[in-house]
Amino acid sequence: MSSNSTNGVYDINVRLTYALHCIDKGNSAAKEFCAVMNVPPPPAKFQRYNGILLESLTKVSNASVKKAGQETVDMNNSNRESLQHLMVVVRNEAIHL
Repeated sequence: MSSNSTNGVYDINVRLTYALHCIDKGNSAAKEFCAVMNVPPPPAKFQRYNGILLESLTKVSNASVKKAGQETVDMNNSNRESLQHLMVVVRNEAIHL
């Protein structure tokens, strides 16, 4: 069974990068994991996948915030002040990340 590929990026490599990022590990942990599992080593340009993940996560989070904002406006009878308050809260949270 082979991994799906989109634009020369293999799904398994993105998943490996994401999994290691979730547990705060990097390229050296990926190499060790692949060796222990007796699978081919991670891609030579491992860091490239962090950019791919960031782009994807940014798209998803932006869509999620937009949807949450619209739901807030809808639940408050189209009160735009609620949306403005939500955006301030989200912006402040992003600064603290």
